Amino acid sequence: MSPRIEHERHVPRALSFKRAELCARYIYRRITSRSLTRIIPATPEPHPLGSFGLYGLVMVRNESDIIGDSIRNAFAQGADRVFVIDHSSVDGTVSCALDAGAELVDTWQGTWNERERMKLENSIVAEISDRSEHDHIWWLWFDADEFPRPAGGGTIRELVTRLDERIRLVGAVNLNHLPTPGRPTFLPGVHPAGYQTLVVDEHHGSFCRLGHRKHPLQRWDRHGPMIRSLGGFHTAVCDAGPIPEADVDLVIHHVQWRDRETTERHLKEDGRFVLDRYMTNYTERLLSIDAVYDHDWKKVWNQNPLRSNRGIKVIDWRSIRPEISTDLPDLS
Repeated sequence: MSPRIEHERHVPRALSFKRAELCARYIYRRITSRSLTRIIPATPEPHPLGSFGLYGLVMVRNESDIIGDSIRNAFAQGADRVFVIDHSSVDGTVSCALDAGAELVDTWQGTWNERERMKLENSIVAEISDRSEHDHIWWLWFDADEFPRPAGGGTIRELVTRLDERIRLVGAVNLNHLPTPGRPTFLPGVHPAGYQTLVVDEHHGSFCRLGHRKHPLQRWDRHGPMIRSLGGFHTAVCDAGPIPEADVDLVIHHVQWRDRETTERHLKEDGRFVLDRYMTNYTERLLSIDAVYDHDWKKVWNQNPLRSNRGIKVIDWRSIRPEISTDLPDLS
């Protein structure tokens, strides 16, 4: 019996209890995280930094199909360097990352633990930054299946070049893409938002007053207080108080549903595929495999902690907000 079917016997009750716990934690995080940043309104005459570095950081595990494209996206956004932490990959992920121009900075052999992951990544950011020639470094945090870019178009480097020197954090809206009828599920070398045009129509998960789901762009300063990214880089914390955040948007194209066989194998191998562990949405994704690839949206498990059971609404991402540019970077 497959793990998916075995789990399905116990899912309704197990997930209902787990959802109650996650819902309470989720609401608490949303409320408390809003005090971690302070919004700096855009000004017609900002005082930008004179110079800075732009580095990317990603942790990977068995994602050889997409890691090359997500790294090329980071370089297309103006990154000087991209650093990779490998979590025991066995499928050629590291080779694909290196071929795309990334640098392997560490290998993690432990079982999945989000707290330990963030501790490791924050320490790597501090170590690399301390050794660099820069006094300021913008760090772009992303997952292997995420493609961040400015919502208004252009590149991330162009965006931060214009920001006032006070700003140390930039947030992002998150678009969860879905296989789109009549379109490929995955095309290497092509930005996935160009063919996976459907996304989950959801309006939840803001972790700041601007409605940002994540805060993936964080600035390290040699002579300033340290910023530490928190779980999933949804937000960050600084001992000096609320972090100055830009009144602008990034957008993250999250492409978790690719080739079906690869996606299902990846979910089954992931250490978070356990009902009594921190994440239940991995279980729900696996239970939704058939419905997602059949485009039966009423049977897809809804991963919004404030909702339950099955059923999602979908929408073309290009029609969500007119200010989100449709100009996608070239990843070839």
